[in-house]
Amino acid sequence: MKLDNSKIVATVSKLEEKADNHEKRIDSLESSNKDIARLAAVMEEQIKVQRETNLKQEEKMDQQHSTLVKVNENLTGLTNGLTEVNNRVGVLEETKKDTKKKAVDFVLKIIGGLVLAYLLYKTGL
Repeated sequence: MKLDNSKIVATVSKLEEKADNHEKRIDSLESSNKDIARLAAVMEEQIKVQRETNLKQEEKMDQQHSTLVKVNENLTGLTNGLTEVNNRVGVLEETKKDTKKKAVDFVLKIIGGLVLAYLLYKTGL
């Protein structure tokens, strides 16, 4: 079986073309692998930064929680103080009403006594 020179040349040409195509594909795959490696490095760095950010946020949330607990305690104290003040004001208002009523009753008794004394004086008794 003898191969013709032209067939050999054609076969070699096809093989060279295939080899060139394979080389291009290999170069493309190597480039993709490099890109994947860079992407993995970037992702690792991004994960590290995200973890640090999460820790900082957690610390801030703890601080905010502590602050809100203190604010709540202060508001509870103010509410209790206001309730106490309202109770004291109520007692003072009642005391004022009683004092005013007693003063009016006292003045009316004095006026009544003076009127009675005047009448007794005028009638001569």
